Amino acid sequence: MAVVRMFLGNRSFVSLAPQDLLLMCHQGTNWTRQGLARFKRYLADPATEFRSAFKTTLDFIGAASFSCTYMGALAELLRHLVEGLMRHKDCPQDVLDLVETFVGDLLGSESPYPYPALKRAEQQQKQAQQRYLVTAMVEGMTWAEQALQERPIRLKVIVGGRTPWIVSCTDDIETAT
Repeated sequence: MAVVRMFLGNRSFVSLAPQDLLLMCHQGTNWTRQGLARFKRYLADPATEFRSAFKTTLDFIGAASFSCTYMGALAELLRHLVEGLMRHKDCPQDVLDLVETFVGDLLGSESPYPYPALKRAEQQQKQAQQRYLVTAMVEGMTWAEQALQERPIRLKVIVGGRTPWIVSCTDDIETAT
């Protein structure tokens, strides 16, 4: 938590790990919204070393995907993080392809089912999930091509057990600053 607090306090020397970002998100809705808004600005900052920030971002997405994060919330994360990455001066042209490949690997391709009909159904579900997440990434890319705006981060954190759930929301929220 000390690392997260220093990061949120705009300390530039903080070494932020994917688990720090996930821990920040598990502290509640306000921590998540403000922290991700700050992380997005950090990703776009020209002084940020892109390769390490990109790896941290992918590892955070991977950790979030295995830690009680709903699909809609994962899409919202991808929208904002892709925008932040694409605003960085050193962002490669193929960054969207790299993130899409990473997300495809997260969804997996192997099916444990021996029955062909179940294998097909599972494959179709994974393809639909991939299309949904890619659409969110493309929206983040579109945001990066537009003038910089403070966009609301439409996530809520529901604390109802040992691991909080990160879900998307559509209520009226104020932009995190």
